[in-house]
Amino acid sequence: RALAVPSQPKRAVAAAREGVAPTVLACVLGIRAAHLARHDPEASQAVFFEALELAQRCGDRWEEAVICGNFAGLLRSLGALDAAESRYLHTIDTMQTLGDRHSARLAWMSLATLRHQRLQLDTADAAYQEALALADPRDDLFRAQLAVNRTSLRLDRGEAVDPLALDAVLGVLRRHSHRVYEALCLINQGLAWLEAGMTGLARTALDRAIALGEAHSPPHHFAGARAERARVTWLDGDRDAALATLADVDRALADVPTRQAGRARVLLQWAAWCRVLGRPFPEADALHSLAKALPAVPGTAWAALADWTS
Repeated sequence: RALAVPSQPKRAVAAAREGVAPTVLACVLGIRAAHLARHDPEASQAVFFEALELAQRCGDRWEEAVICGNFAGLLRSLGALDAAESRYLHTIDTMQTLGDRHSARLAWMSLATLRHQRLQLDTADAAYQEALALADPRDDLFRAQLAVNRTSLRLDRGEAVDPLALDAVLGVLRRHSHRVYEALCLINQGLAWLEAGMTGLARTALDRAIALGEAHSPPHHFAGARAERARVTWLDGDRDAALATLADVDRALADVPTRQAGRARVLLQWAAWCRVLGRPFPEADALHSLAKALPAVPGTAWAALADWTS
């Protein structure tokens, strides 16, 4: 957008209300709402609604679509996933109609990630492909980010991934100093090494991913990587430490609406290990609830959810 995020959004909104064009006020309100979403989600919703209403009244379709897409991100973080998807689709439709390929591809990426987190793997893949079709061939960073997300989807589907092929993607992300996506790519590489039986290489990649991720993101974003690292700990023979890690990861994910599929995967692993050791599984009720809410996707780690629905 033309306006940068102001350092003092409250003052910016107050100033914008004093005689500026309504379309500019809608833009500033949208920025204010996005800023509030990180600190006060409830207050943010009211500002988003005001910004949307004003943009619609002005007939500014582009600004309304930007606000709508940002609002989708807030709804997603609050667990209103159907509403978030609807708003992402509206943003995509508007941006494509207006010919804004850049904004449309970002919305397709967000929608794909949302569907991925809901284990709607086929429709997530279709959305990633739409984002790829709109990507500028010269934008190597976006294409690398998309490659990381699609590799994660492939791994979740149980498909084989060549860990060495990810070195080129890592090179792009490091050149752009995008630490969060570098960590995500290292997770993918660690999982690929683990599936190939190379536990030493998996350990190194996952340890680097966790260190990077935890330095640049909230704890729950990379809790899943710690769960995968626990698989290496288990294979190393330290069963108690592996179980303790899963319990800690579960606590980090329990109240995060967008990470419930990840939590289900952790609990399924925890339950399986408890069976191996002949120990009681303490989170059976939580896993039953998740099994009723998530699809038991055949051929994936979540297929075992079918055993927990009754």
